[in-house]
Amino acid sequence: MQYKKKLQKILDEVAERPLYTTTGVFVVAAVIVFILSYPLFKDDPDSYVKSVMIEAHSMLFDLAIIGILLLWLNNSGEKRVRIRRCIDEIDDIRFWKSPEASYRILANVKRLLRDNVTKIDLNNCYLRNLNLNFANLKGANLNYADLEQSTLIDTNFVYARLNQANFNDTNLNRANMSNSLLSGASMKRTKGIKTNFEKACLIKADFQDAFLIEANFQDCDMSGAEFENANLYMPDFRGVKGLLPEQLSRAKMIVKPKFDTELESEINQHFPEILKNNQSPHNVRRADEGENQLSRSV
Repeated sequence: MQYKKKLQKILDEVAERPLYTTTGVFVVAAVIVFILSYPLFKDDPDSYVKSVMIEAHSMLFDLAIIGILLLWLNNSGEKRVRIRRCIDEIDDIRFWKSPEASYRILANVKRLLRDNVTKIDLNNCYLRNLNLNFANLKGANLNYADLEQSTLIDTNFVYARLNQANFNDTNLNRANMSNSLLSGASMKRTKGIKTNFEKACLIKADFQDAFLIEANFQDCDMSGAEFENANLYMPDFRGVKGLLPEQLSRAKMIVKPKFDTELESEINQHFPEILKNNQSPHNVRRADEGENQLSRSV
């Protein structure tokens, strides 16, 4: 009875340790093969060694081809499982509005980015007060996402869908939103230096109380965009579509703007104060102070 328990214990340890199991199987198989093949080669040992060497070369070839292929397939499969798991977890907490949800989503986003997945579906996700600096979210779906009070320094949103997204109180220093869809996006009190909106769709985007320095709005569709009480220092509005002088007249400060000739003439005709009063030395000084303050926040 005692011997049975010891034997069972040894078998359990072998089963729990794959290396022991593999070694044991190899030893048993080697003994059986050697016993069965010994009568065939006992009179001609040189022939036996030759056969072993031939099989050794064949084994090396199998390791080089099949082994590498299996390793690649295994890693590829693990990557797909890992990505699927992250996506499923984001789906599970997509509409959960809590700080815990935002940090769990952020963790999954970082894992996906490590696997070079950028087109992440984050629509309706709660992403408040997060640090997404330098994140590559090219082509991602953030429609209706809540990014309020997040820092998005050097974040890549190129070709992203950001319709109705909440960017209130965010830091957009050098964020790249070119060619993105920002219809109805809320950017109230947003701050940023050299934020790139080139060729973005900014229909009815809300920049109320925003403070933007050297923002690039070239070739944007800005129909119905709101600039009430906004501070704009050296904005580039060349090539914009749908932008009316009335929209800019509600801004608090516009310093050294760049306009197309046609739009500039309309502004001079209907709201000349945009190009005159808003370029006073006092406003330029205020803009420079704001730029220094934003630069220190990076």
